[in-house]
Amino acid sequence: MLLRRSIPSLRPCTIPLVRMLHSSSSRAGSPFEPTEAHAQLRAMVRKFAEQEVDPQAADFNRDERMNVPLFRRLGELGLLGLTAQEQFGGSGMDATSACIVHEELAAADPAFCLSYLAHSLLFVNNLARNATDDQMARFLPGACSGEKIGGMCMSEPDAGTDVLSMRARAEAVDGGSAFEITGTKMWITNGTVDGTTTSDVFLVYAKTGPPQDRGGMSLFVVEKGTPGFGLGQQIKDKCGMRASLTAELVFDRCRVPRDNLVGGEGQAVKCMMRNLEIERLCLAAMSCGIARRWGWGLGPGSGPWASGFLVVGLGSGVWSFWACRHTSASMHPSPPRRAGALRRWPTTARSVRRLESR
Repeated sequence: MLLRRSIPSLRPCTIPLVRMLHSSSSRAGSPFEPTEAHAQLRAMVRKFAEQEVDPQAADFNRDERMNVPLFRRLGELGLLGLTAQEQFGGSGMDATSACIVHEELAAADPAFCLSYLAHSLLFVNNLARNATDDQMARFLPGACSGEKIGGMCMSEPDAGTDVLSMRARAEAVDGGSAFEITGTKMWITNGTVDGTTTSDVFLVYAKTGPPQDRGGMSLFVVEKGTPGFGLGQQIKDKCGMRASLTAELVFDRCRVPRDNLVGGEGQAVKCMMRNLEIERLCLAAMSCGIARRWGWGLGPGSGPWASGFLVVGLGSGVWSFWACRHTSASMHPSPPRRAGALRRWPTTARSVRRLESR
């Protein structure tokens, strides 16, 4: 209710935007030339980010706390299930919309946006693209509304970039009607939201094939409170993104029913790759938002930050040095130049078109 009073145009705008996007989806055009619906979405999210997200960013990052009530408000706006199907509580929007939301949120609070990415893409979008209708009916409505906060478990202490070398295993038990997951997942965004317990629901990657089969992975939904599943440690004192909580999660013969197997046994690599394109695009959009937050070099916001950043031993702000100002100015492209640079990356254009044609 507070959100509707402070930003009365936000909630009524959600459903019309969904319909407008659907009605314009058949129109040919560049993914870097947004529709009227995209422009309205950007205006809505920017207003919310400026009024609600930016003012709280410094305090929550300093204290290494996630602003859970504010995060749940994203569900009221239809943003937590932005790309999920409407029949399961989502907004049914496209990849361009997802990029817009990530850029605007990152411009206000990158850490808050990172938690949003982990929930809306790593969990919700992944499930919406790979799960059965029954699975989506079970898990998506709560995630789209904000009742449940989700994440994805892939990285391990000894398996980060080389994800196929993961050691977590899921063994079939009870004649194949269930699986027991054993292993440790590390650096999990949204692994916890309060520092004491796990978040509500996760997509978990684990090996189900023979040990010598590097690609024999499967994907499972694991819920908070499942026996054998718990919080290891919250990873604190990070270099940045401190309001996005990161944790170690432990699986000790964690038993999940076969009904929680997503995409079929041994099919997790396909699930992973289907979701990877939109993840990469939105991480790039986040980077644009972060750069905009600091003014693209010389824009609003960069001066006060640089002025307060003292050079050790000299007692002066970075902004007082000509070389720093010159370098910052050279890094400040105008919006048309940014768009032009994006258009020169055909891989990006192909990725957006491929995602939006699905």
